[in-house]
Amino acid sequence: MLVEPLPRTEYPTTALLVVEVAQTSQARDRDKARDYAAADVPEYWIVDLAARDVTVHRSPMAGIDEEVVAYVDGESVGPILADAPPVPVSELLG
Repeated sequence: MLVEPLPRTEYPTTALLVVEVAQTSQARDRDKARDYAAADVPEYWIVDLAARDVTVHRSPMAGIDEEVVAYVDGESVGPILADAPPVPVSELLG
């Protein structure tokens, strides 16, 4: 989870990016996409080790992600965060 910097005494209430690594929890992680969209988390990634892909959910609107794209081994995915470089899917999959 990537969050805005906060004082040490405060806990985050939202995130800029959430990344789930799924080996057996794919169904639950797909359900979480709706929860994160409802919380207006701008970007949610599911790194699916079994399927060897990364599904990226972006642009939440009224509790639904308007953009959902799957990236496969050999491709790169770039976070929407300013100045963040693309990450090769192979590095995320290990």
